[in-house]
Amino acid sequence: MGSGPAILFDLDGVLADTEPVHGRAIDAVLATMGEDAHEFEPGLCDEVIFSRALPGAPAPEIRRAMQAKAGVFIDMIREDGAPEYPGVTGLVRALAGEVPLGVCSSSQRAEIDAVLESLGVTGCFRTITGFEDVERTKPDPQPYRLAAASLGFEASGCIAIEDSPTGLRAALDAGCRTLALTHTTDREHLIGAHRIVGRLGDLSAEEILGLVST
Repeated sequence: MGSGPAILFDLDGVLADTEPVHGRAIDAVLATMGEDAHEFEPGLCDEVIFSRALPGAPAPEIRRAMQAKAGVFIDMIREDGAPEYPGVTGLVRALAGEVPLGVCSSSQRAEIDAVLESLGVTGCFRTITGFEDVERTKPDPQPYRLAAASLGFEASGCIAIEDSPTGLRAALDAGCRTLALTHTTDREHLIGAHRIVGRLGDLSAEEILGLVST
């Protein structure tokens, strides 16, 4: 096992400002089903969101809604590009030259691939863990443990960068060091994070490694 650090990035709200795009895609699918718009909560997977929006719906209907939503989301990203946070893609490229990087997200894999391709950073990541790769998604620690193992690391040797309470809980319970961002969540809700910063793109690669090593 590697001694660390490796860095595991959440996707939406960390690498790109895509939480609003997910919200619009979900609402578009719900509208085709005659359902009202939902209240979007960052960090939750589509399965949980559609299960709440469609109470009592059987599992096959939830899966169909998820697949339809992924198609809408990907079309939006391909048409308009993934909304970027200033400085983040440059930071990712700088870190990729220093330490192993992975993506650990609750999004569906096709959605992850579309965003990374749009940002031009697919090759920076040695492993990608998405919704289909785990039995239990965030806030369960399984995604972070799997992502760390995929890089040859214990979770304790990884830095997890998160923006939501759901993702932060998963990373902490897995044993990761955590860097939390206030991109989508107020600071007071990021409970337990080892460090909290405002904008990821304002940090250098050296500052990120220093923030979590002290």
